[in-house]
Amino acid sequence: MGRLVVSLHMGLRQTSNLEEPERFLHDLEKCWLLMLTGILQPERIDYFRQFLRRRAALAINSTSAGTDSG
Repeated sequence: MGRLVVSLHMGLRQTSNLEEPERFLHDLEKCWLLMLTGILQPERIDYFRQFLRRRAALAINSTSAGTDSG
């Protein structure tokens, strides 16, 4: 499982434009959701989908704030 997570992250970094952090974070959210859908019990998916959405939004807001101040 650890190798899957690392491979997922490394592959996403190589295929993404890191100059667009919003896009990268949205793609990361999608990748996590795809992976978690395969390993979670079906009744837990909604909870984790909401969690991923909140964390991605928080990360996007913090990167936007960092870009605006610089």
